[in-house]
Amino acid sequence: MGTDNSISRRSFIGAASAAAAAATMAALAGCAPTSKEESLASTDPTSWDEEADLVIIGCGGCGSSAAISAAENGASVIVLEAATTMGGSAVLCAGSFVVAGTKMQADAGITDDPDLYLSDVKGFLGDATIERAGDDWKLFEMQAREGAATVDWLQAMGVEFNGPLPYPLHSADRLHVLTPTAGEWPKALQPRMEELGVQVHFRTPAERLITDENGRVAGVAASGRKYRANKGVLICRWRHGFQCRDEEKILLQRHRRYRSGQRVQRR
Repeated sequence: MGTDNSISRRSFIGAASAAAAAATMAALAGCAPTSKEESLASTDPTSWDEEADLVIIGCGGCGSSAAISAAENGASVIVLEAATTMGGSAVLCAGSFVVAGTKMQADAGITDDPDLYLSDVKGFLGDATIERAGDDWKLFEMQAREGAATVDWLQAMGVEFNGPLPYPLHSADRLHVLTPTAGEWPKALQPRMEELGVQVHFRTPAERLITDENGRVAGVAASGRKYRANKGVLICRWRHGFQCRDEEKILLQRHRRYRSGQRVQRR
């Protein structure tokens, strides 16, 4: 599979990360191998069954958004999903977005922005609670600043929202609710993924990361096949199904490039 070498490894991972800013994910760049048997040289094409610029584990709200964003920025993308359909836990939630500065708010004559949103939340949480939250607060700040763009982006692809509606303790109407249910959004995103040429493999649970001879993450083993990632691996289902050993979890924590409240810088 050919790749566009003009796309830097960090540029499309940065774009994909921004699209999924409020979700938990890790862009992996270099985990050391746990054994020689589990290390595959990325220069050996006969070792791989499929390849793409980006391999994403999980096709829920985070994985699908990242896949679309990366593909829109010129990357080839493979998504590995353990279930039979896309959606993950994002189709089981209430489907509520509390965000500030959306096009829907502007159309309704509501003046709002992330700074006012954060000011409201700081007011009812208090400094002590925010201090205890640590990195969780940094993640929330990022959600506050990226949330409106995310809602606008989803709406532009055909995802429908009801609102903006009042939300307790907030000074502006900020509640945007997926309609008719939270389970409807894949109907809008899946056609966009197909249009962009994103390859989604269902019933394909990720088993382990594959590293090259230099200890750099080179791909993913899943359901007896090996998927080469020429520019990056993105894990978008860390809490709900990526099976790995304790030592791999330590490596993920040590080498992940995307952390709470911190974007991957574009280059």
